[in-house]
Amino acid sequence: MAPPAKISQVDAASADFVFEGRFEGKKVLWHCHLATLASIAATTRQASQRQFIEIGSLTHSTAGDTPTRAITVGLDLPAIDAAAIQKTTIMVRNYKRLQTGRHEFGESVQFVLE
Repeated sequence: MAPPAKISQVDAASADFVFEGRFEGKKVLWHCHLATLASIAATTRQASQRQFIEIGSLTHSTAGDTPTRAITVGLDLPAIDAAAIQKTTIMVRNYKRLQTGRHEFGESVQFVLE
């Protein structure tokens, strides 16, 4: 499969990008928002965070087009860089049992909110 395309680096805390993958055995175009847990904690004002993958509903599908889905990934990283984008793409492509909704994993991380 092709590497991520249309990478839009918002800042060191998040990035938006599009990549091809599979969902429920069918080809899909993922519109991914990748963010650090620290930035999510600051935005939501919730100090306790766990890493997660959140699969949204189908956002676009017409005859002949590849279906499009939104996906948000929150990872405990100091910053989002090209390597984090590549690893996230690989993780999503390799995860065979993705389902719509939020899936948390790993230990809870505590952040100091200012």
